[in-house]
Amino acid sequence: MSALLAWGGAEGEESAEIRVGLGPGAYAGVRAALAAATGLVLARPGARIVGLPSVCAYATDALAWHAVGDARRGAWYHTAVEGGRCLEGPEICTLEQLQARLAARPEWPVLTAEEISALPAARRAPADAARLLALVLEATPRALEPIYLREPYITLPRPRAL
Repeated sequence: MSALLAWGGAEGEESAEIRVGLGPGAYAGVRAALAAATGLVLARPGARIVGLPSVCAYATDALAWHAVGDARRGAWYHTAVEGGRCLEGPEICTLEQLQARLAARPEWPVLTAEEISALPAARRAPADAARLLALVLEATPRALEPIYLREPYITLPRPRAL
């Protein structure tokens, strides 16, 4: 799952928090999660939406890890996560650059949301809504914008013949 939602707050509370994974992940999945979170906050007056990187919510007991994934087009992404926060990334890199980043912190496990045959050491640990809810927020919350690895690629229509 590229995006997820977690609901905080007991029934009847005046305020609640809706946490949403911002990615990186599938374009449609992240957008759908943001749309669902927006709909939930409209149905719950006083609630607020908090966006967090999905890689911070990987299902693991580790305190720090490398979050990696296939960025398509022959590239990979890397994020260094410690204490529920992204220290660096996500950054797009070649396989060689990715291996160098992993070698810089060899004691950290390598986690991924999907199987990666090019990285046999990577262990699958998809994002978990309960972990997303348990994360301690950074002092400055992230903007509620999807984390895209690349700018959207949009082609312009051809000029119409008159």
